[in-house]
Amino acid sequence: MKLTRGKRIALELLGPGLLGAASSGVAGAIIFAAKRGFTADSIQFGLMNLVTWPVVIPFAYVFAAVPSLAYAGIMEGCFASGLKPDSGRAVALSTGLGLASGASMAAAYGFDRPDGRFLWTYFPGIGFAVVLSLGLIIRRLSKPVHQRPTGFAFTADSGAQ
Repeated sequence: MKLTRGKRIALELLGPGLLGAASSGVAGAIIFAAKRGFTADSIQFGLMNLVTWPVVIPFAYVFAAVPSLAYAGIMEGCFASGLKPDSGRAVALSTGLGLASGASMAAAYGFDRPDGRFLWTYFPGIGFAVVLSLGLIIRRLSKPVHQRPTGFAFTADSGAQ
């Protein structure tokens, strides 16, 4: 399957909310268990929170709507200017935008909150992980089928441009 421009834009707009909700659920479960010493009760409660992450998806889309629009606009502008979607530069730009997006969310949500320091670690970390993953997915799907590596065996020239 070749990733067309329309599919790529849909992925750029819809991917961050879904990946953000999923990674937020996993990170929340781990952080909750870690704060309580990884006891059996804290792990069980963290896993129960992880199971309820689909409820978070609509909120993630609302919360990530503006950053997703900005991300898609910037990435598509760069692709129109000659940046190749299957390049490492595209993944690096994508990751940088994820950090910026996470920082903007932390600024919008947590300047005057008592857990503000935590938010400045959490949101940029989630933004980094989500958009790095999305950039790698777009890179992988943008390569012609005959150039995609199979499995996990990469050769020295598989990433060379």
